[in-house]
Amino acid sequence: MNHIYTQTLSTPRLTLRRAEMKDAEKLFENWGRHDDTTRYVLWDTHKDVFDTRVFLRTWVNSYVSSDVYRWIIVITETDEPVGTISVGSMNKLMGICDVGYSIGPSFWGKGYATEALGAVVEFLFTKVRCNKITASYMAENENSGNVMRKCGMTQEKLLRNRNLSTSTRKIKTDVFVYSLKREEYFSSEDSGTL
Repeated sequence: MNHIYTQTLSTPRLTLRRAEMKDAEKLFENWGRHDDTTRYVLWDTHKDVFDTRVFLRTWVNSYVSSDVYRWIIVITETDEPVGTISVGSMNKLMGICDVGYSIGPSFWGKGYATEALGAVVEFLFTKVRCNKITASYMAENENSGNVMRKCGMTQEKLLRNRNLSTSTRKIKTDVFVYSLKREEYFSSEDSGTL
């Protein structure tokens, strides 16, 4: 893989960029404070803007590493941060990147997650040159599965009755794992199906 740090990515409506401390208030309002945002992810709702600042500080400090890929999702027209997308884990030997994303509930149903994931998939295959991208979702969050399918991913496996937890919640659920291989991406791109 070719590690090149987190780069700014642009889509027709979005800018995916590095986190900045100045994002704290808006990101807390639009994303971090909502139980709906965290219902299907493995982190807890931010109690106040301090929690969002702690989160942002971790991300800002991580950008010194060339193999960290973490973006704030911003609506370009309004400069409004509405969520996050990142490579949560990576198998460098196999060239596999696992991507996770979340959008604040006021911004659901507008195609932002699909647009952001599509941009990250393109970046990871064309610039970072990873071999495979994976993503997963809890069975109750079928909308996330729709996002993955729209970006060309297919179901790889079903992890049944998984015990998941955050610091405040225990979750038992099925987890669907989706993936897209490098050759599939470039094959479908050549055929115009993505």
